[in-house]
Amino acid sequence: GEALESVFAQSYREFEVVVVNDGSPDTEELERVLAPFAKRIVYRRQPNGGPSSARNTAIREARGEYVAFLDSDDCWHPDFLASQIDFLRPHPELDLVYADATFFGEGEEAGETFMGRHPSAGPVTLESLLRGSCVVLTSSVVARRAALLDAGLFDESLRFHEDFELWLRLLHQGGRIGYQERVLGRRRAHPQSLTARRGDFLRGQLDVLERTKKSFALSPDEVAVIESRSELIQAELALVAGKERLLAGEYRLARGEFQRAAEHFRTPKLRGALLLLRLWPGLLRRVVQLRERTATGAA
Repeated sequence: GEALESVFAQSYREFEVVVVNDGSPDTEELERVLAPFAKRIVYRRQPNGGPSSARNTAIREARGEYVAFLDSDDCWHPDFLASQIDFLRPHPELDLVYADATFFGEGEEAGETFMGRHPSAGPVTLESLLRGSCVVLTSSVVARRAALLDAGLFDESLRFHEDFELWLRLLHQGGRIGYQERVLGRRRAHPQSLTARRGDFLRGQLDVLERTKKSFALSPDEVAVIESRSELIQAELALVAGKERLLAGEYRLARGEFQRAAEHFRTPKLRGALLLLRLWPGLLRRVVQLRERTATGAA
């Protein structure tokens, strides 16, 4: 309800709202929440196809020149649409603009801004997106609908980083992206396990990078950025695997994963973990278990 309330509180009034129920297991509760808005929204139900499928359904259903995305647990400031559209209209060369948002909720990022954690610096190019020096927050995006259709919409085979892949594809096909450093929304920060879903998230990112390397005609610098970032992700995956092995009591396998990660992350913290793993593995396991419980808010 809070997300939709923020939409209907917009100072810019010329919009339609498309809500896609992507096979939600809580459809009854969702439709109860939507009931007060029923006459003001276009509601579509479909079998679960993932975020790409839901967004593509909404884009095809939309009738306006611009489209904006808002996840159900995020919200916009009242001037979000007005500010983003006012930015796009005098810049016909841009296909998409994104902005900043404040984290709220129970996660460790609460109170910080998205761009404080993920700064955007300089122009948005294929290389800057690959390098991570520009990061697009999807719930802050306003884009020209025609540009997204021309780019081929979101890849429905992807369950992670489908938005990142589309922005890369849009740029590679000649599209242009801009941003405002204004805080125009709120993004919910969730408490989560240090390892929960992290592996899937990283493997999804690696998949997008590998697809990009294979399918795009890239410059040597862009290829080098992909290879460097892929090495970093592989090291992060080794850390995730090491934690999983450690929590399972598989200390020898955990040590192997942490040693692979240490080839990239030469930090005192990781060296200390390897030392504890060799001398007092049970102690290290208890420390990590405690951190996991703390991160998820468990007692």
